[in-house]
Amino acid sequence: MANLQELYDKLNPDERQQVLDKFLNASEEDRERNFASLYNVIFKKIPPTPEEFLDPANGWISEKILDTVFPHIKSDFIEILNKRKNYEQVSMYGCTRQGKSFLAVLIIFYTIVWMHCLRDPNTFYKISPMKNLCIYILSFKYDKVYEVYLKPLYNLMQSSPRFHKVKQQDQVPKTQLKMGDDVIVYSKAALVGVVTLASGLQIVCGNDDELSVIGADILQAYISEIAFFIQSAGASEDQIMRFYSKVSERITATVGRTYASFTYLDTSANMADSLIENYILKTLAFDPKVYFKSRTRWEARPELFPIYNETGETFTVCTGDGNVPAKILEPHEVSKYPSHLILNIPIDVTKEFKKDLLGSIRDIAGKPTSAETKFIPHKALIDNIFTDSIFNIEGIMTVDAMDHPDQFIWNIVRDEMFYRYNNEEYILKRAPKELRFITLDIAFAVKGDVTGFAMSHLEVSSELNALIHVVDLAFAIGLGENGINIQALECFIKDLSLLGQVPIASVTADSFESKTVLQNLAREDINSSRLSVDRTLDPYMYLYTCLLNNTLKAGKNIFLRNNLDSLYRVKNDGKKEKIDHSSGDRTNIYNGDWDTSISGRHAKDVSDAVAGSIFKAKESKEIPSVVYETENAKAAKLKAPIITNSTISNADLKVLYKKLHKAF
Repeated sequence: MANLQELYDKLNPDERQQVLDKFLNASEEDRERNFASLYNVIFKKIPPTPEEFLDPANGWISEKILDTVFPHIKSDFIEILNKRKNYEQVSMYGCTRQGKSFLAVLIIFYTIVWMHCLRDPNTFYKISPMKNLCIYILSFKYDKVYEVYLKPLYNLMQSSPRFHKVKQQDQVPKTQLKMGDDVIVYSKAALVGVVTLASGLQIVCGNDDELSVIGADILQAYISEIAFFIQSAGASEDQIMRFYSKVSERITATVGRTYASFTYLDTSANMADSLIENYILKTLAFDPKVYFKSRTRWEARPELFPIYNETGETFTVCTGDGNVPAKILEPHEVSKYPSHLILNIPIDVTKEFKKDLLGSIRDIAGKPTSAETKFIPHKALIDNIFTDSIFNIEGIMTVDAMDHPDQFIWNIVRDEMFYRYNNEEYILKRAPKELRFITLDIAFAVKGDVTGFAMSHLEVSSELNALIHVVDLAFAIGLGENGINIQALECFIKDLSLLGQVPIASVTADSFESKTVLQNLAREDINSSRLSVDRTLDPYMYLYTCLLNNTLKAGKNIFLRNNLDSLYRVKNDGKKEKIDHSSGDRTNIYNGDWDTSISGRHAKDVSDAVAGSIFKAKESKEIPSVVYETENAKAAKLKAPIITNSTISNADLKVLYKKLHKAF
């Protein structure tokens, strides 16, 4: 073999390429029969087959780790790296928690071994000797890429008896020479990328912008956790599709259809009208050059469904399509729904589907839902709003149409929100001189929606150096036997102004029917106007920004909490986006259990009122003088009446004004 190696070393680059092409173009049987000796020239060591790689006896992966790898991941791995198939792309789809990202890590790990075994990777892949091949991992958020890719990859390397780590990158070549080819030497220190290998292979994390300047030639590209990057890292579908197209073309132009060169694209099911998901399901799924798999969780993780595995018992779900709502179906309803939207779901996950139907369709059944997209993806953002330092009505207020409206609501909230002085005069306990912004979401039906009410004001947070929207009241008004008493709301606003000395900056309301209420208030010199939170996304987008920045605070109200959790971003027939609520049965009866009550679900009456109220405050460009933390401390003490505002110095106010005004 030494003589063959010497002969190969004496060949010029063109002659080496001719030898390699002869070898690569031969059939597998012909290689073994007529070109067997060339194996030892092209490879320093014969690389393991995918099957041999997964055999712990060969020492590449420890048995402890292999025991945790799902069977379908092993079969996918072997098929993707089948030399006879030579796939150009890999696309994994479907449910969450099926191991799509770990499969990617496993392929990267094998590619490192494959490249190590090649004697001359650059000649094999027909690239310049001055270049390095790289594996490119799309990253819009490095922490997520580290969690999903790099940490598992480092764990595989560290646990493998055939990998040896050194601290410094310049130690890799000499240590590799010393230890021989049976071991792969690596360092987590790297001039380019995240690891240094003797083969020259680089592993690079970056985004679309960095792709245009990277000096290495790309062998593989991994675009994973797409749904996460879109929802939580600020990436857009256009950005990801642009990256996908660019990197796929670059791989083809660089190494062509050569072994282990491909784009790996994976995402969990999310939006039915998604540009990327439509491309995956309608194009890649049917391309013979693409390895495509989509699995449900019961296909990927059968051990999680013991009842279904034993009895085969299921329940039926309609996934919905924008025109037909998603729904858990009774047996007699199934025939009324389109067959292509019907799924039979293992009985084991009944509770999960009842609790979160759309999320379960996506995460467990691995199917995209209609044009609806959860507007607030993390419930923790909603729960951060609520604080015990602010008063609110936790449940619902019922005001029957036949109840006398004068001071009806005022008498309920007066002693909680106001201090009494001089016998019959009242003043707000919290920030009494700050302007208030009131928004109504009025329902007139005798039986139907509740009416939403919200009043808010602004305070300055000394800790955040930001403006805080403090919601004084946000609650639902329910109907009695004779309907909702709208006049009681009108009287309450007048009472706030006249009896409570509340400085009301504006009252806004939606719907044509609110015109009379607004006119009556205007006659009392209360600034009143129409405001719709449905005509534009701006009010709710601003509300969401406040959630992200932790600048919206309110006392507990179950309707507000469940309203916010029911919001979805949808497109109407004209493809215009709006914020709507989920569909389902409603209840306006609050059972007093904050953690489990479903009062306010599948509605947005109170959240509409809050969104309108804080949006008007934002538009006012008002800069308050009271300090949020100070007001909280006073509320906690519950001592003497607060007659005057707590203030900050004029100098501090000027500094804060410049910082805070930018937010508006």
